[in-house]
Amino acid sequence: ILVLEKGDINADMVVDLKDAVLSLKAMTGAESVENVYPFGDSNGDGRIGLEDAVFILKKIAGMK
Repeated sequence: ILVLEKGDINADMVVDLKDAVLSLKAMTGAESVENVYPFGDSNGDGRIGLEDAVFILKKIAGMK
């Protein structure tokens, strides 16, 4: 059983800059949503958006 953290969009068990970039790509349509793990939706609104990218960047910076 995988236990992923919120924001782990690529499901590699680490929340990092890769997840932030992937979230921005998914938000703009540059990355297929099928390539985005649903647990990356950090605020539970059912989509990957700017709020998720900000969440990930704050987490990386140690602010969350």
